[in-house]
Amino acid sequence: MKANRMRIAMLPAVALLAFGAVASPVAAAGPPDIYTFGDTWTVQHDCGVVETTTMTAKARDYFDQNGSWLRSVINFDYAAVFTGPSGRSFASESHQTGTFTPTTGSLSGQGIFLRAGGKPILMDVGRLVFTLPDGTVVKDSDKALDFGAGDIVDAALCAELGA
Repeated sequence: MKANRMRIAMLPAVALLAFGAVASPVAAAGPPDIYTFGDTWTVQHDCGVVETTTMTAKARDYFDQNGSWLRSVINFDYAAVFTGPSGRSFASESHQTGTFTPTTGSLSGQGIFLRAGGKPILMDVGRLVFTLPDGTVVKDSDKALDFGAGDIVDAALCAELGA
């Protein structure tokens, strides 16, 4: 059964690749817009863990010959420090690539990768594909966390650093 599901899931990707080969001369009409951006935020988790994360990103936006947006590819780098109520803390780095079109998005790589004491405590790795703008998950790999996984992240952090 799993082999059949894999084949069915591959059909849209194969069709997209075939279309991409036809559409690529239009997509290549101009160079991509390249830019960087970033942000820093702090999250107070229920168990007293404080998370401070800095995200930096490098983006490439692609347009057709008429100037219509086709897609964006964004490389995200995250550096986070998690501090528990006792003052004990650990740092974590993650890297992720996002590809966004007018109707879909995908995230590949390490979304959340938490290691403490030399061991992994939570891994969000793989690929997540979703619709835009609502974020409905279309496909995810076994170790990818979807957008509603906040409780899983909180539980891992609180078990490691909580009061």
